[in-house]
Parts: sequence; structure tokens; C-alpha cells
Amino acid sequence: MERDFYLGRILTGRVSSGIIRVVDRVHGLRNKDSGVVKIEEAKVVKLMKKKGTAIVPIDSAGAGDIISMAGLASPSIGHTVANVEVMTALPTVELDPPTISMTFGVNDSPLAGRDGTHLTGGRIGDRLMAEAETNLAINVLPGLSESYEVQGRGELQLGRIGDRLMAEAETNLAINVLPGLSESYEVQGRGELQLGILIENMRREGFELSVSPPKVMYKAEKGQKLEPIEEVTIEVNDEHVGLIMEALSHRRAEVIDMGPVPGNFGRTRLSLTCPSRGLVGYRSVFSSDTRGTGFMHRAFLTYEKYRGPLGNVRKGVLVSMGYGTITAHALMSLEARGTLFVTPGMETYDGMIVGEHSRDTDLDINPSRAKELTNVRAASKDENVKLSPPRLMTLEEAIGYVASDELIEVTPKAIRLRKKYLDVSKRKTMSKRPKE
Repeated sequence: MERDFYLGRILTGRVSSGIIRVVDRVHGLRNKDSGVVKIEEAKVVKLMKKKGTAIVPIDSAGAGDIISMAGLASPSIGHTVANVEVMTALPTVELDPPTISMTFGVNDSPLAGRDGTHLTGGRIGDRLMAEAETNLAINVLPGLSESYEVQGRGELQLGRIGDRLMAEAETNLAINVLPGLSESYEVQGRGELQLGILIENMRREGFELSVSPPKVMYKAEKGQKLEPIEEVTIEVNDEHVGLIMEALSHRRAEVIDMGPVPGNFGRTRLSLTCPSRGLVGYRSVFSSDTRGTGFMHRAFLTYEKYRGPLGNVRKGVLVSMGYGTITAHALMSLEARGTLFVTPGMETYDGMIVGEHSRDTDLDINPSRAKELTNVRAASKDENVKLSPPRLMTLEEAIGYVASDELIEVTPKAIRLRKKYLDVSKRKTMSKRPKE
């Protein structure tokens, strides 16, 4: 399927039987448990067929031809288009269910609106809905236009929304009200790579948005929690086997088979099953651990019983508590705290993630601190600042790196990591809540 500015929705498929002509009356059909359901009836406006790399208009087509037609707006993949006298639908094509979801929302950071041209939730929603029409592997579910997270000590304390909640929070210290993402959309796909391509296309088109970490879509059957399991095949050098096995054990992987690669001395092949949530963001870690010499292939296998929480796969982060331009003087003293994601001259704000902490806890720092200017000449006045090369995050790495309380700020010119709640007091309040 695709969309044309003048013709509207264009459907592509193979003619199973009969002949179709321009101006014929046709309708869309789909199979349901209760029987065949009629979707829409309309007239064929245009027929097209591929000839080499070109698309040429045609007047009619017969059985066996692969054509594109315009006129119907509702039918999708798996539906049947037939003459209005036919009420029998072809067998439905089964598609694999989506396993990963991410929430797309408006960029509400202090640096919002500087790079992009499409900023509002309406523009983001229209772009996602247009993508869902032509990409059947993606589902888009509109969220609430305004959401509020209310923390209280009982259900009777929760009142109305918006101004009423804010007024209640001012007088009732037992309630905290935290505004959520405005005009957010849940996008479901079959992997973080697929959703990463969508985000990259949107940022190249001039969109600014905030993206939540990928979440695995679970199922519940007979009172049990099921999660998507993937089959993973890995080929690595023998010296990297131990490191890979340790990393995957933290991600709840189970080894099925292990042995040498036939005809390739010094290489080992591993066959494993691993939850999809354990593989989110692992590809970049795998490339780093194997020094680029490893090979990994993954494919959806089935839904199985929940394997339990993951091990410690990430450390804490360095969170900025200042606003302004990052200075080399500040980074020089902060470099020993962990790995930096920023360079001098970049802009920062309160709540922005500027590095990875060397420990398992988050640390608030001030990367915009400038050197004090005095009339006294210090011994280190002309000292040259030498910083280690930073770890500049790509979009793919950022999707696999962010935690549940963090967001990715995507603009046409920058990829930034930030906390979901920019205010430090709100973050401390959220950290005291029990984890789900």
C-alpha cells in the first residue's frame, strides 16, 4: 500500500480470478469469526502496472496480473477486493504480532523548537498515522491529549484533572501531581531497529519529538505472563565466548547448542533463546565486546513464560543540574566520574544526561561551571585541558541505552538523552516509589 497526493490510497495486489477494468464497481471484504464483512464500496478510479522500473496506467487486468489500483480508502493487507456481486473473501494472510512498543510525544525540553520545523503533537500524529497506513508492521494508538500522574495514599484522594489537580496539590501535601507527555502516541513494531528507522526518517523530515524507551508487549494466557522469545545464532572468536556468555546470562538467555564453526578454525557458534527485552540495545554492546568480528542473527520464535527480571546490564548516569554551555573546565573535573556523552560547547539543561556514571547510581553534576576569573595569577592558569574522546550516542545506541525513567530527545541536528522528569525533586520522589 502507498498514498498518492491526488489519487489517495493505492492498493497493490495480485488478481486471483476474473477481470478488473477502470470504472468497475468493487468493494472490500474481510473474514471475521461471524462471517464475511463488507468494508467499503467504490469505483475503480485508476489501474497501474509495473513495467520494468516504471509504472504505466492500464485499462484492464486479468487473473495472475500484479496491479495497483486507486479508488478504495479502507481495505488493507489481508483483505479482498472483488466485484460488488461477489461476497466470498480470499483466505486472510496472517502477520506476526508486534513485540516492541515506544511512545512518541512532543519535545518539551528547554531546547525544544531550535532545530525542527514540525513540533506539535498534531503534526507528529498525522505523520505516524500516514506511516501506519502504508506500513502494516506498525500499529499506532493515540494517547491522551493531556495526562497526569497522581500519587496519593488512597483512591478517595484522587479528584478531577488539570487545574483541579494542580490546585489540590498546592493544599494537600499527601498528593503529588506530575504532568505527563502531551499528545503522545504509542507505536508498536517488530523490533527496535524498525522503529529506529521510522524515528530517523522523521528527524530528517524536520520533526522534533521525545521518545520513550522500547517496551516489550506481553501476553497473558491461563493466568500466566508470557513474553516474546527470539532465536539467536552467534558466531564469535574463541577468546570472546566467555564474555558473550556472561553478558547474555544477565539477559536471561538459554544456550541450546554450542560448537566449533565447520571449516573455520578458532570460531565458535552459539544457538540460544533469549527474551526480546534482553536483546534491546545489545547489538552495539555485542559489536564492542567482539571488536567487530562477531556475527549475530535473531528471529522471533514464540511466546513463553516470563523468565524473570534482567540482571544489571547498565550503570547509573551523570545528570546535569545546570543550564547553559558546557565548558571544558567543568568536564576536566567530571571526567573521572565516568564516561562522558558530550563535548565542550554543547548546550545543556537541568535533567539532561551527559554521561554514564562509574557506579550503579545516578549522580547530579554541573557541566556548565565556568572557571572563576580573579586578579590573582594561579599556577594552573595556563594549564591545557586534555579530555578523553566522548562517547557520542547514535540513535540506535540511544534506543537501547535509555532506562524506564528516561527519554530520547530527537531533533534534526541532535540526539540527546534526558530524564523523564527534569526537576530533581520530582525525580527523587519517583525513585522512592516501589517499582512495578
